[in-house]
Amino acid sequence: MKRIEYSLEFEKRRDFTLTTPCCNSNNKDGKFVNYKDLPKHYGYCHSCGKATLPPAIYENDTGDKFIWDDFAKRYVPYEESIVENLPAKKAKTKVLQKFIDEDEVWKHYQNSNENNLLKYLRTNYSKDLVDEVKHMYMIGTNETGGTMFWKCNKKAHVCKLKVMYYDSNGKRLDKFNVPYKNEGGYYDCLFGEHLIIDNCKGSQILVLVESEKTAIIGSMLINKLPGMASKNITWLAYGGLNGLTEEKAKSLIGRKVLAIPDISSKAVATLLQKESLFRNMGIDFNVWDTTNGLNDKELKSLSLYNKDLEDAFRDLQGHKNSQWHLLFD
Repeated sequence: MKRIEYSLEFEKRRDFTLTTPCCNSNNKDGKFVNYKDLPKHYGYCHSCGKATLPPAIYENDTGDKFIWDDFAKRYVPYEESIVENLPAKKAKTKVLQKFIDEDEVWKHYQNSNENNLLKYLRTNYSKDLVDEVKHMYMIGTNETGGTMFWKCNKKAHVCKLKVMYYDSNGKRLDKFNVPYKNEGGYYDCLFGEHLIIDNCKGSQILVLVESEKTAIIGSMLINKLPGMASKNITWLAYGGLNGLTEEKAKSLIGRKVLAIPDISSKAVATLLQKESLFRNMGIDFNVWDTTNGLNDKELKSLSLYNKDLEDAFRDLQGHKNSQWHLLFD
């Protein structure tokens, strides 16, 4: 039997109502894109980078079509109704990894017409502090004013780029772009992974947050508190609710990690569900429950639900600094 080859094309319109088969989350942000002429649970997720594919179809010499049944360990006759209800099959093929030319990073870093996020930071923080984090995280600006977050791994290879857009108040807009795709061989890593120092395993504390902006703000606000500089804290971002994958977490093995999720029950629960997995991998993984045990309804009544962590960090600055020391001891 020979395998029937067919091309997969994306639908131009996204289905915002479905639950993604890979992340098991709603598709309100439209990151899961369906394939044309296939059931809705087949497609590609720009959030976790996984493709969910239909099973391969095979044809014999007489033109009969079959699919492979993993349970029965044999070929069974192909029927569209059966295929539609089969569990989604994730892509197993992986393109050889490529890296982005480092010259691209510094070309956009030197753009004198800085993006809105950097302008906002310069309005609210000292020039020296902003210059420091701009260089540390290699923040660039593209031709349309987008904030360029480069993802560099521990070997200093440039793996990925996420372009985000912000308004003049530093608030994120819905517009974003990921120019270098998984299918092209460009695979994600933690934002700030290049700052993990191998010979500081026993002393360097890694703080994980969802967004790149939060990592930058945390580095400026918390690391500069009295007594905190000696803690050797490095801020990283995992890029979205389901962004902390097992593959990304490999760079954290042997490290002390504090994960600070966004202020929502789902964000906290998502990390707590992964806690045992990461600990079994050899990561000293701890989650700060930013909800303090409150449900989302209670958080909303207190105007805390999904509160910008920059504002939350500022609020905590007014408390005793010992609270931060307890988190990082």
